Amino acid sequence: MSLPREFDIRREHPNITALGAGTGSPPSPPPTAPVRTATGSHHGLDLTSSVDSVATDAADSSTSATTSSSSTTTTGSAPPSAGAQVRDALTFGRKLATTIIGATADEPAEFAPDPVVKRTGGGAAIVALNQEFQGVPVFQMARTVRIGPDGKPADGGGDLAPIPSDLSTNPKLRVEAAVLMAAQHLASSGQGETVTDMFGVTSPLPTIDITGFTPKLLATFPLPERPTAFEKGPFENPITANLVIFSNLTTARLAWYVLLTFPDFTDQYAVIIAADTPTGELLFSQSNLRRAAARGLVYASSPDIAGNALPDRQMITFPRPVADIPVVPDGPTPGFPADWVTGNQVQGNAVCAFLGFSPNTLTGTPAQDGAIEFKPTPSDGDDQKLLNMFYFCNYMHDFLYLLGFDEANANYQQVNSTNTGLGGDPVHARAIAYYVPGLANFLCTPDGMTQPLMKLGVHPTSSRHSALDGDIVFHEYTHGMTNRLVGSGRTNAPLSLSKLQSRGMGEGWSDFFAMTLQNFFRSTEKTVWGDWVGNDPNGLRRAPYDDAYPYKLGDLAGSPEPHTIGEVWAATLLMMTRKLRAGLADDKAGYRLAWRIVVDGLKQTPSNPTFLNARDAILQAIEDLNTANQITPAQFTMAKKAAWEAFAHFGMGKNAVCGDADSVTDLTADQTLPPGL
Repeated sequence: MSLPREFDIRREHPNITALGAGTGSPPSPPPTAPVRTATGSHHGLDLTSSVDSVATDAADSSTSATTSSSSTTTTGSAPPSAGAQVRDALTFGRKLATTIIGATADEPAEFAPDPVVKRTGGGAAIVALNQEFQGVPVFQMARTVRIGPDGKPADGGGDLAPIPSDLSTNPKLRVEAAVLMAAQHLASSGQGETVTDMFGVTSPLPTIDITGFTPKLLATFPLPERPTAFEKGPFENPITANLVIFSNLTTARLAWYVLLTFPDFTDQYAVIIAADTPTGELLFSQSNLRRAAARGLVYASSPDIAGNALPDRQMITFPRPVADIPVVPDGPTPGFPADWVTGNQVQGNAVCAFLGFSPNTLTGTPAQDGAIEFKPTPSDGDDQKLLNMFYFCNYMHDFLYLLGFDEANANYQQVNSTNTGLGGDPVHARAIAYYVPGLANFLCTPDGMTQPLMKLGVHPTSSRHSALDGDIVFHEYTHGMTNRLVGSGRTNAPLSLSKLQSRGMGEGWSDFFAMTLQNFFRSTEKTVWGDWVGNDPNGLRRAPYDDAYPYKLGDLAGSPEPHTIGEVWAATLLMMTRKLRAGLADDKAGYRLAWRIVVDGLKQTPSNPTFLNARDAILQAIEDLNTANQITPAQFTMAKKAAWEAFAHFGMGKNAVCGDADSVTDLTADQTLPPGL
C-alpha cells in the first residue's frame, strides 16, 4: 500500500518534537541605560509624513540587512560589524545549546550562520543559525539569536535537536537510488488522489509518468552535505539532492533531501529518503507551493464592489514615484525606484510577466516622448492581465523595499545594484487561462536560487481572472517576502514556514499586507478580501476582517488548514492596526507604525514559528522602537497596549500556550493581559 503524497514519519509519533520549539515567553524589557541609534540604516520612522523611502547604508553593506533608522540622532560608538555580531551569536548559540540539547564543550553544537545580519528599525540585529552536524544541515532545525540595541544577545526562538556524536554521515544509500525512490513516491502516490482547496474546488493531484526514468548525474560537489544535480528527466527543472540529518527527540537519521518540480510548475515537492540503510525509506514529503520609463493603462487597485464592472483604467507612469508609495523616507533615495521595464515589454529587473507557460508577453509601443506605452485592448483580455499583474507585482516590490525587504534582505531582483544579497531571481508572474489550485499560488525559493514563480488563475465560479485583482496579487507577492524574512528563510525558503501554524501565519501576513496597503488610500476601510474576483460581497474568507471576526486561537483545532489558520492571524494584525490608528488619532500614521512593527517582527521571528513566537517578535519590535527613541514614550505605551489587546482578544494572551508549530490540537487559548498595561 502506497503512502500518501504528503507524509511525515514524525507524525506517527505525535509526542516527538524538536527541543526548544513552541516557546512563547514575552520579550525582555528594554534596557534602562541610554542606547545609541542604529547607524547606516535605510528607513526612518516618520509616522506623519506623506511618503517613505531608502537611503544608502554605509556600514557593513555587504553583510548587514537593515530595516530602518531613527530620525532622532543620539550619541554613542559605532555599531559592531556584522562579522562581530555573527561571532557573538555563534558563541551565544553554542551556550544556549548546552541547556536545550545538552551539548558540551567537548561536543558543542554546530551551526552555519547566515552571514547576512538582519537589522530592525529599533536597532536590533538578528542572526539566523542553521544547525549542522559535521557539515551536514539538520532538517528544519534553526535558531535565531537577537542582539539587542544594547549589544546583549538573547534567544530569538526556533528549533534544535540533539544529534548523537557517533552518527555516521557516510550514506549507505546512493544518491541516484534516493532520487529514484523520491520520484517513484510522487508517481505512485498521486494516482486517483484529489485535494480540496479553500474554494471547495476538488482537483486531482498533479501526477507524473516516470516510465523509463533513470537519474543521470550532472554534477556533484565535494562538500560534507554532498550537493548533487541530475538531469531533469520528466520533471520541469534539474533535480537537486543533498544530505541532511532528519531528527526528532529519539532518533537522528542521515537522509537525502530531494527537490522535484512537476511539469509546468504545477507543484514542487521536497522528499526526504533515509540514507542510513541500503534499502532507503520515505521519511518526509511536502509540497513547497504556497497558494494567491514606461507607462501603462492599468487598474490601480482591486475593484470596490462585487458585481460591478471593472472601474476605469488609469494611465500610470512606471515606476510609481516615491511620493505614491505610503512609506516615509528619512533621506535621499538614490537609484530608487528603479525602472520597471528594461526594454519594450513587461519584463524588468524585478518582475517578468508571461501568458501561461509560454514565452508570450506584452510588447508596448513608443510614444512621441520616447516612453514605452502599454494600452491593451480589450480592457479585460490577456494583454490586460499581463500588464496588470506586472504593475501590481512591481508596486508591491517597491512598497516592500521601502519597508525593509530590499536587496540585502533577499528580495527578488535580477541585478542587485547595491551589491548586497544575491540577484538572478526576479519574480516570474504567469497569467494562467484556467483555474489553478487555490486560485493563485507562489513558489518561494532561497535568495538567488531557483526561479520564484507566481501563478494567477481564473476563479472557478465567477470566471474572473485573479491577475486583475490587487487583493490576490498583493497576497501572493507577500508570500515571497515572509518566506525569506522569517528565520533562516534567506537561505532555505520555503522551509522557514513549512510547519502548520507557520504556513497558516504566512497566509495571514499575506492578507494583512494586501488589505492594509489598499486601505491606506481608502476613506472607508474594506474588511473583505477577494470580493471582486469571487463576485461575492462577502469575499473569499469565512467572515469579514472587522472587530467582530468570530474565530480565535482556540478554534483552530476544528479547522487545521493553512488558510483558515491564517485568517485568525490576519484578523489579529488588522485589529492591532485599527487600535494603532485610533491611538495615534491618524489613520495613515497608524498604518505606517503597523507595517514597521510587523516587518521588524518578521525579521525577529524564528524559523517555523508558533503564533506565540510571532506575537513575541512583534512585541519585541515595539520595545526596540522605544529603546531607539523612534517613537515617543506615549506612543510606546499606546502601541504596546494596542498589540496586547489584539493578541489577547484572539486568544494569544499572557498565559496562552501553542505547543508544537506543526499542530493545532495542543493549543491553550488565553485572554489575559499582562499587568501594568
